[in-house]
Amino acid sequence: MIDIDFDSPRWGPFIMKTKVTNEFCDEMLIRAKKCRVNYNEKLAGHLDTQLKFDDTDKRFFYDALYPYFDKYIKEEAKWFSLEEPKNNSVALKPYSLWVNFMQPGDFNPPHYHDGDYSFVLYIDIPKELTDEVKNYVGRGGNPGCIMFNTSSPNLPLDNFKSISQHLYTPSKADFFIFSAHTSHMVFPYKSKCERVSISGNLIRQTL
Repeated sequence: MIDIDFDSPRWGPFIMKTKVTNEFCDEMLIRAKKCRVNYNEKLAGHLDTQLKFDDTDKRFFYDALYPYFDKYIKEEAKWFSLEEPKNNSVALKPYSLWVNFMQPGDFNPPHYHDGDYSFVLYIDIPKELTDEVKNYVGRGGNPGCIMFNTSSPNLPLDNFKSISQHLYTPSKADFFIFSAHTSHMVFPYKSKCERVSISGNLIRQTL
């Protein structure tokens, strides 16, 4: 049984931010560099290189990280005060898996995903980008940050569900899981380097 620590922002949607091992990231980076199938036409990103993983790598990835997705399902039920799914009552079917090779100036506009659940795992973040973040001066999101958005209902400002956005500056091995219907975007950066992340979608099936 894997002990999974996580953080979640206090607002409307449930987002689970956790960590995987650096060793897993390194293994997925090796596999990512062997990908050849262009996936751009299926995605919203303004990136030149977004590639689809083959079925073998897809199975390896989802088998390794299934405990994290199972944890998300259970914590999501608590978040929305729902009955926790009983053992083997819910199955998550992998829908897609791709790698993003992000270059300076690339970005992802606000968008949603297909399926029921989505995620992003950051497997390689170069020092040049880390230094750019440290040196950034401004009030907006940091270079390369990811921002989650939601429409706020008419709630008083002291209600945490009135918060409409959360921003994160990712580190290597950061793993975000969220509803596929949660709008999110990725800011560009300027450093001459390549950041690598993995994204995908899952479908929820009740057994």
